[in-house]
Amino acid sequence: GGVENIEVSISYLDASKKIKRNPPDIVLLDLGIPVNDSIRLLRGIKKEHSEIFVIVVSGTPDERIKDQCEQAGADCFFDKYNEFEKIPEVIRQITSEA
Repeated sequence: GGVENIEVSISYLDASKKIKRNPPDIVLLDLGIPVNDSIRLLRGIKKEHSEIFVIVVSGTPDERIKDQCEQAGADCFFDKYNEFEKIPEVIRQITSEA
């Protein structure tokens, strides 16, 4: 409910282009793309489109990386192996508030 369109990107460049062309309400950013590119993408999203809600997921939920993401503007940070089930509820909350 509330989700109308889903786009998938597998690289920094592809994601950047899609976000610039058609800014989404929510970005689910997997740190599976190189971490430096992920953080750079996150900063770019928040700089250009601060209204986009960014959920970051990582398979290695290191506190240092979590802190970097929060400083770069992440709205949520989840361990994708142990907290993935929390993401749908966050998305439901965001879409119900819109």
